[in-house]
Amino acid sequence: MNQFIFTKYGQSFDELKVEFPEKTQDGKNDVNDLENHSVEENVEIIKNLLRSEDFETKKNGLELVKKLNKSDVYDQLLSVCGVDEEGKLMNEDYDIPEYCICEIVNISEVSKAKEIKEKLNYLEIDYFNKKQIENLDFLSNLTNITELSLESCENLTNIDGLANLTNIKSLDLYGCSSLKNIDSLAKLKNLTNLNLGSCSSLENITSLSELEKLTELSLNWCSNLTNIDCLANIEDLNVSFSQRFFEDWDSLAKLTKIKLKLNFNNSYLDNVDFLSNLTNITELSFNSCKNLTNVDGLAKLTQLTDLNLYSCSSLKNLDGLANLTELRTLEIGGCSSLTNKDGIANLTNLKVTD
Repeated sequence: MNQFIFTKYGQSFDELKVEFPEKTQDGKNDVNDLENHSVEENVEIIKNLLRSEDFETKKNGLELVKKLNKSDVYDQLLSVCGVDEEGKLMNEDYDIPEYCICEIVNISEVSKAKEIKEKLNYLEIDYFNKKQIENLDFLSNLTNITELSLESCENLTNIDGLANLTNIKSLDLYGCSSLKNIDSLAKLKNLTNLNLGSCSSLENITSLSELEKLTELSLNWCSNLTNIDCLANIEDLNVSFSQRFFEDWDSLAKLTKIKLKLNFNNSYLDNVDFLSNLTNITELSFNSCKNLTNVDGLAKLTQLTDLNLYSCSSLKNLDGLANLTELRTLEIGGCSSLTNKDGIANLTNLKVTD
């Protein structure tokens, strides 16, 4: 066995010297070897594994917890954890990542684990463990969560672990670039806000047609997504979308029940005529579209409330906006060629930033 002196927050515990358990042939620590230690020593061994910067080492530590399956070990590992008044996870021993805490809570039935399961409403997985997470099975018993952020879990491919979390109202999967299948979301009937931005492997979102309470959906930079017809029957839905990877704009005109928020920032557009039939657009951004010369194609977009034309340096006039009486905010800073603003002269409720 290898002698080891534990450290915490960079400080040595010279008074506590215990030994790592031997490893089995598959490279994992042998749970049988832990039987030779006290509960306190086992907890320190496991904590040190969970604190490792190496994700596989963390997983080995969690395997030891599961195999030991002892209430007193669970109790000590969770002793500094709880849930605050806002329903967020508290973890005083922050060296143990929230991901590991959730794994332990998910499999344990000790009183502290039950308390966390009952009271935890909001969860954001800590940054340093996001990139290694491949599935969400460790969340399957945290059924009272209403708001969950899994942003930038780049290796996440399976979200079936969310199927039991039917209380979720807000889910952030932004930047989960390996995610291809979101069918399990169909069971989350209370979901109102969903961010799938930059889920670049996502091709099919038909499961969202089951989510009648969905009101906010971001599909920005979903580079493989070509059709959103499945959203046609969801009322009062605001959809954020980016232009660069989408071509079938006519199909969006059929989605009369949804409200579109479109992002064309840094695009090479010289006109916006292709938007002329999308009368359900409420927000548009053309930030830094250097080649855009006019906005005549927006003339029929009578539901448009917010328009960003910042740094459209070739834009010469705003004539296409003359009849957009619902328009409330307009950004035209950096439009160096804009010499004619007569198009907005009669829009008395409009706030202009230049």
